[in-house]
Amino acid sequence: MKLFKPCKGTSKALGYGCGDEVSVKLRKFGLCTKCYRDWLLNSKEGKDMVISHTLKATKPRRDLQTYKDERKSEGKISNLLINVRYVCHNYIKERDKGKPCVSCGEPWHEGHQAGHWKKAETYSVLRFHENNVHNQCQGCNLMKDGNVQMYSDRITERITLAQKQEIEHIAAESKKGHHKWSKPELIEIREYYKKKMNELK
Repeated sequence: MKLFKPCKGTSKALGYGCGDEVSVKLRKFGLCTKCYRDWLLNSKEGKDMVISHTLKATKPRRDLQTYKDERKSEGKISNLLINVRYVCHNYIKERDKGKPCVSCGEPWHEGHQAGHWKKAETYSVLRFHENNVHNQCQGCNLMKDGNVQMYSDRITERITLAQKQEIEHIAAESKKGHHKWSKPELIEIREYYKKKMNELK
């Protein structure tokens, strides 16, 4: 087996090479180190190879950065969801202050909560819809899983039939899917309920 061969391009590097004897172990595409570098920089095939290798080398880093950015964004969305829920529920409880439980009619007291007619876990798009959330006693909201049937029967004491039908339509259209909230969307909802709260004062 020859240990040295002339620098002469093979495969994609055909036509390149200086002809000098070079160690077989050092040749790439039949070229010595200098000719191989010249081929990479000056031929279309070589430039394509450089681009391909560069993309492969940077892809994991770019994917990692994308992952970090997404996680960071999710973290902000998660915090915003908590914040919007707090502002929304505070408004609902203040709006319905003095009114009985929407489902069972228990007289109002400080322990009443903001309860959803269409469950937020199932119909996430209705999570912050003011006509879907009303004051509800803890017994109905927590112990009776929302007491949905009585809630449905009595909700028109709080909203119009048309508004009830609108919620039903939105629920049907959402197909119980998960709504992916955006940061601008949540900020808009938060500011809306802050404004509504100020109007009550």
